[in-house]
Amino acid sequence: MLNLKQIISCIKNILLPPICCSCNTHILLQHSLCKSCWSDIDFISEGVCIMCGGQSKSYLQPYCSNYCMFAFSKLNTQNKFITAKAITLYSGIIKNLIFKLKYSDNLNIAPFFSKLLNQLYIKQELHADLIVPIPMHIKSIIQKQYNHTEILASHFARYIKIPYSTKSIIKIRATEKQGLLSRAKRLTNLSGAFKIYDASLIKNKNLILLDDVITTSSTMRECVKVLLKSGAKSIHVLAIAKTI
Repeated sequence: MLNLKQIISCIKNILLPPICCSCNTHILLQHSLCKSCWSDIDFISEGVCIMCGGQSKSYLQPYCSNYCMFAFSKLNTQNKFITAKAITLYSGIIKNLIFKLKYSDNLNIAPFFSKLLNQLYIKQELHADLIVPIPMHIKSIIQKQYNHTEILASHFARYIKIPYSTKSIIKIRATEKQGLLSRAKRLTNLSGAFKIYDASLIKNKNLILLDDVITTSSTMRECVKVLLKSGAKSIHVLAIAKTI
């Protein structure tokens, strides 16, 4: 016998038939993709760089470059920072969906991405106490009227049944958009841009640091450094995509 939640879901599907998050084709499940769009996703396979979450050179090589190997050794001096994982490459359908989520107010895409994050969380056998979305500066939030990573965190938190916090770490300095900068400038653009707002939320906690796209990993590294200094027990970075 169906429970109330399942009955409501069935009624909703009849009144509002599920459509593909990308092409709007009618599909069977809410917050998903059609078969054609799904086949366009470039999932990152085995052999993942433990620093930036991108594809490593080989299954036996844990880093994609000497830079990532050096960066990981600097961050992981206390054996607290564990890994960074991205689900897909930043291309095709995923690139378009992330753009819609970030800049087109298409927040209905967040539940789909949360499903993918949940699958990754289970696959990696992670155990966390708190989800921390990458923060935005207040000026950017006022301009956009929302933080897409915070919305993503709220949906993801429902799947894995742990809280999320937007008050543990904040961005105190407005910075240039990483995507518009050269690699050299990206590495320094975010220096000193983040600070802890409430250390009690993260002290001795296993954290999921959540982002949408990992580019040079500069944002991730700056946040990880601040969180570790304030007593985080361990940090797993999860992202939807990694740039090629």
